[in-house]
Amino acid sequence: MIKFSIITVCLNAGNDLHDTVHSVLEQDYDNFEIIVKDGNSSDGSVEKLPENNHHLQITRKADTGIYDAMNQGIDLATGDYLIFLNAGDKFPDKHSLTKIAECMKKSDVSLYYGRCYNETLKVNSNSPKNLTPFFCYRSMICHQAMIFEREYLQQKKFDCHYKVSADKEILMYTVVKEKLNTEYIPVIVANYKGSGFSEDEKNRKCIVSEVKQLQKQYFTPVQRFVYRFRIALTLPHIRKKIVGNPKLVRKYKKFVGMLYRNK
Repeated sequence: MIKFSIITVCLNAGNDLHDTVHSVLEQDYDNFEIIVKDGNSSDGSVEKLPENNHHLQITRKADTGIYDAMNQGIDLATGDYLIFLNAGDKFPDKHSLTKIAECMKKSDVSLYYGRCYNETLKVNSNSPKNLTPFFCYRSMICHQAMIFEREYLQQKKFDCHYKVSADKEILMYTVVKEKLNTEYIPVIVANYKGSGFSEDEKNRKCIVSEVKQLQKQYFTPVQRFVYRFRIALTLPHIRKKIVGNPKLVRKYKKFVGMLYRNK
């Protein structure tokens, strides 16, 4: 029976932390642990968490940022596979871990991935059935939808040199450099609250810079030229306007889901 480690990193997360922990603790799948890695919050949120629950492990320790905190959580994990839920994110229902486990049939997979439901946009994220270098170049999977093998992440870790793109870096490393086995599962892994760390306006600008750096790190000049040409054919300026329009983005996401054949 697969053991899951759900890792939540937080700092003064308030009721969002309670919502996430409650969502995990109500699962009907019993073989899991939830690790709350708190960066020394002062809002009393950690003190309000349930006491003496054998599933719940709370660690309070300073960190240098979100990815350092996630790495600390990885070090504490004892599960076979890891899921990262930010404070405010939740499992869709109490059967979520059971559904996920039922889809994880292979033993040699470093990364399983599904989809997320964006509560802000009221739409499901989309994931391709196969992860290719081109997908990693141009796009990203919602990190809450990624289920990593613990032993792999304890060796690799998140690269803290990247302030907001270390999750994209680890996806590129997994798929492009190491070419490890990945597997799509037709499950909504988490309800994503939206308006998260990477969606802050200041961090968006940082993402642009970090993604360019990652593209140079993992792709040759020829690959970058070919991929830029392919992207240009998809009318990126028009797609950007559509994604920025609340009335159109849901239809666009559904259309992309049809292309990916997401269920």
